[in-house]
Amino acid sequence: MICDLMLIYLMIIKHHYIYPTDKPPSIYLMPPKTLIGKGCLNLCGVEFKKLGIGKSLIITDAFLAESGLAATISNHLRSAGIDSEICTAVKPNPTFEIAQEVLKAFLNAGCDSLISLGGGSAHDTAKAAKIVLFQSEIGPDSLVPHMAVNTTAGTAAEMSRIFVITEAGKHHKVDISDERVVPEIAVNDPEVMVGMPPKLTAATGLDALTHAIEAYTCRERNDLTDCQALGAIILVLDFLYDAYRDGKDIIAREKMAVAEYLAGMAFSNAGLGLVHAMSHQLSGLYNLPHGVVNAVLLPYVMEYNFDASFKDYAMLAKVTGIATWSMSNTLSARKFIQQIKDLRRRLQIPDNIRVLEVREEDFDTMAGMAMADNCFKSNVKTPTREEIIKIYRNAYRKIQA
Repeated sequence: MICDLMLIYLMIIKHHYIYPTDKPPSIYLMPPKTLIGKGCLNLCGVEFKKLGIGKSLIITDAFLAESGLAATISNHLRSAGIDSEICTAVKPNPTFEIAQEVLKAFLNAGCDSLISLGGGSAHDTAKAAKIVLFQSEIGPDSLVPHMAVNTTAGTAAEMSRIFVITEAGKHHKVDISDERVVPEIAVNDPEVMVGMPPKLTAATGLDALTHAIEAYTCRERNDLTDCQALGAIILVLDFLYDAYRDGKDIIAREKMAVAEYLAGMAFSNAGLGLVHAMSHQLSGLYNLPHGVVNAVLLPYVMEYNFDASFKDYAMLAKVTGIATWSMSNTLSARKFIQQIKDLRRRLQIPDNIRVLEVREEDFDTMAGMAMADNCFKSNVKTPTREEIIKIYRNAYRKIQA
C-alpha cells in the first residue's frame, strides 16, 4: 500500500506541482512511537513502562469508563508494573477549567504520567493539562509522558501538536499548536473502534477527510504532507462507508485508523484552512459536533477556494478514479466536490447548517472570530469578513453546494 502511494505521488510530482526553491524548511513532528493495528492495545503497558512510568492517570469520559475499556487499560498497565487511577472528567469541547480539574487529580494521586482514552476531547484535555502544568510553579520544566489511546478515527489528536480548547463562558474555540504536547505514544487499535455508532463513524471519518483535503491545499504544504494527505483521502473514500455500514468490518476499521493517522501527520505539519477556522466558531458557539460541522462546511469552502485549488481538486479526482486523466481540470475538480457531497449524503450528514439550529444573526460575529483563528492564515486564499459571512449564508441556505 505504501509503495503504491509513493508511486502515485511521484506521478503527481511529475505531472502537477513542484515546490518553489525559496520555500522555507519544514519542521516535522509526530509521536516518537506509534502502536497501530489489530490488537496493539495489548502492548500499551509494556511500551509505556519503557519510559520509566510508575503511576498513570487515565483520563476519559464516564461512558468509556463504564464500558470497561479504562479497566482493560489498567489491567495492561498493572501487568507491566504500572499503577493507575481513572479520572472521568472529560467532556465534549473541553475547557481549561476541565484541564485544571484533571491536573488536580493528577497531583493528588501522585501520578507521573497521563493516559488519554477516547477521541479528540480526551486527548485535547490531556494536552491542555500539560500546558497548565508547564505554566505553573510546580512544573515549568516538568516531563509528563503522555500515551494517547484513540477510540475514534477522525481527529488525529492522539498524534498531533495541536489541541482545541473552548473558552468557558464565551463559547469560543481556540486552536493551539505546541510541540510540547505531542504524545510520547499514540495507540490506534481498530478493535477498540468497532463499537463506534454509525453517526460517530461518519462524523469522525469526514473530519479526517477534511483534515487531508485542507492539508493538501493549504499554504504550508510540502512533499511529505502531500503524500500523507493523498493516502488519507484514498483510504477514506474507499473505506469510510464500509465502516459506517458495518461497524464490525475490521478491515474497514483498520484502514480508517490508518487514514486518520495519515491525515493527522499531514495537517499537524502543514496546517488546515478555512473549513476549520469557520467550524471552530460553530461548534464552540452552539456546542455542535466538530466532525459534523466540518462535513457540512467542506463543499462550501471548496467552492470558495475553487479558483486557487481546482488543479489540486482535479488531481485528487484523477488519482482516486473519480475522473479520467484526459478530463479537464475544471470538470475533474467539479466531480471531486460532487463526490464529497455524495459521500456526505450516503452517511446521512446534513447539507446545510440551518438544520443545526444556527442563527443567521451570529454570522458576523463568527466571521470575525474565524479571521482570528489560527487555521485562517494557512488557507490558500485570504477571505474578507464579508466573504466568510457569505459562505456561512450559503451553507445556511444551501447555495452553490
